[in-house]
Amino acid sequence: MKEFIKKLNSNEFIKGPTNLTTHGLVHATWPVADHVYPWILGGATNPSNLVASCASCNYGKANYTIEQLGIQNPLNFDPVLDHWDGLSSFLEEIKIQC
Repeated sequence: MKEFIKKLNSNEFIKGPTNLTTHGLVHATWPVADHVYPWILGGATNPSNLVASCASCNYGKANYTIEQLGIQNPLNFDPVLDHWDGLSSFLEEIKIQC
């Protein structure tokens, strides 16, 4: 994402220092670490309580527990292993064009 943002060279499409100064497209595509058991309720910041999440899901979940939301614990599922490379295959091409 950092390379994409540099390539766009736009004053609007930025990842600012705060949520309010970050463009919505960055929020929609930038992965974040989400506490399964909310940090504000004492959830630990360690791999046994963190999952990758899109920002929308992270913000939407807020400080609710998975029990309050009625969703399954994502840590009970095996990771999905596929051929997606996180757009890494495009990185060299992007760097060349910058």
